[in-house]
Amino acid sequence: MGEVNGTKGAWGYVKGGMGKVSTVIAEVAQEAGAEIMVNADAKRILITGGKVSGVYLSSGSIIECDHILSNADPGSTMLGLLQNNELPTDVRTHFTRSWQCEPACTKVRNYLLKSPGLYSRPNALDKYCSGQSARFYVPAKQKK
Repeated sequence: MGEVNGTKGAWGYVKGGMGKVSTVIAEVAQEAGAEIMVNADAKRILITGGKVSGVYLSSGSIIECDHILSNADPGSTMLGLLQNNELPTDVRTHFTRSWQCEPACTKVRNYLLKSPGLYSRPNALDKYCSGQSARFYVPAKQKK
């Protein structure tokens, strides 16, 4: 499956699906002593003496730590979670003048033997989507 730099068949499949990648990363991090926090809205990365000292949460709590892994895009992390005076000038300039982060694009094709009978409100998700999309049903195998 797939091609990379002209080599066909260079892609592979993850045993357990793509969600397994996140699970394994979390397990390895926890084995190394990391604490994974979910539903914890970070408002600011705290810097003391030029080094990470913690994270300020929207709840008002402060989590003290020496290392942080942000799953936000680099622009949001560098310009939103860090204060401008905490960044070297060249880094700040890069993110304020030239950093752009485009949203991801996904194409999914499902081939079904019959209609699943699932319906949603018309245009219910339009405010979350841009570009073109098509919703229709085509049987995977036409009867002859």
